[in-house]
Amino acid sequence: TFNGLLTGILHALSIPFHGEPAVGVQVMGVLETRNLDFNNLLILSLNEGQLPKSGNEVSFIPYNLRKAFGMTTIEHKNAVFAYYFYRLIQRADEITLLYNSSTEGLNKGEMSRFMLQLLVEWPFEIKRELLEADQLPTSSSDISIKKGERVMNQLYKRFDWNKGATSILSPSALNKYIDCPLRFYFQYVASINEPEDVTIEIDSPTFGIIFHHAAKLIYQYLSSNGNIITKECIDKLLHDPKHITTFLDIAFKEDFFKIKVEEKAQYNGTQLINFKVIETYLKQLLELDKRYAPFNIVNLEDKIYEEYPLQTPDGTTIMLHLGGIVDRSDTKDGIFRIVDYKTGGNPIIPTEVADLFNRDGKHADYIFQAFLYSVIIFRQQPTLQVKPALLYIHKAADTNYSSDILIGQ
Repeated sequence: TFNGLLTGILHALSIPFHGEPAVGVQVMGVLETRNLDFNNLLILSLNEGQLPKSGNEVSFIPYNLRKAFGMTTIEHKNAVFAYYFYRLIQRADEITLLYNSSTEGLNKGEMSRFMLQLLVEWPFEIKRELLEADQLPTSSSDISIKKGERVMNQLYKRFDWNKGATSILSPSALNKYIDCPLRFYFQYVASINEPEDVTIEIDSPTFGIIFHHAAKLIYQYLSSNGNIITKECIDKLLHDPKHITTFLDIAFKEDFFKIKVEEKAQYNGTQLINFKVIETYLKQLLELDKRYAPFNIVNLEDKIYEEYPLQTPDGTTIMLHLGGIVDRSDTKDGIFRIVDYKTGGNPIIPTEVADLFNRDGKHADYIFQAFLYSVIIFRQQPTLQVKPALLYIHKAADTNYSSDILIGQ
């Protein structure tokens, strides 16, 4: 808000130039040149809209009434500035007129009507020259980071629990390494993160965070009297959606507005639209789960990991912790399901498991993440039948939608 106000004020300001009349080049406005003659003239920004000025007078008196009663109109002002312009150039020996041909903002990039009139009527020689900045492609060299002792020490410090590390190697980090090792280096080794933009709009990551938070609150409410989720309890919530609205409002306050739950959030139009969209997604999730019910909630946004010893090429064994946060885990008919919500993107069907590690193009990172969580759960409890599931909420409105992960179909 402050930036908008400041920008509006600065746009309306003009900066006067001051100088000593007897020394050097004098920068003057058109009105200051009245009754003065010059040998050399350099007139800048002679664009249409600058000289003469465009737009009507700010007045409550309409144009037709001004003209009918002989009051000043825009035509009169244009005529006055035409007089100033031609009076200014009448005795000059050398005249240079400049205009900007680039289109930017209110500037249309057209020469003033006075310049065009000179080109048509002026009996003397006129030279036209074009000045432009050549744009040459800059050569760039590939960024290469040698995996030397310094880089390895940083990796050990961050991920080797034998050396006091506390970071878990998450599927997001592994996906970044598969997509671009250099990006992995910048974020997880050099600790260079993208700057956080302060905005009043809701971007895709924030949209997903709010949805996940609201979904967690909803399923905590549904499982408050027992972990079994039935069709009847979901139906009851859908027919009385005030709880959905309340939980979503809490998620907005904590994750977007950064205020206390008891405070009142002030939503603008765009935020209200996002609120309604997320509310629709939550209802679609409930409708999808109603078809799957009954099932038993095990955990909501639970952190899982496993210790994974890894031997490096130099013979050193490091201890990694692989894992992350699972959106939801539930059980039904002896099947332990790892559920991951997705509020954007499209399902990717890899032809084989090896495609999950494919660096040529986009790999199925969501499936990689779900599989990794499933493997961790299975290794910890080998007797379980573990099933990964991806819920693309924006596609769940289709009655034939399935959260099953397909490979080679």
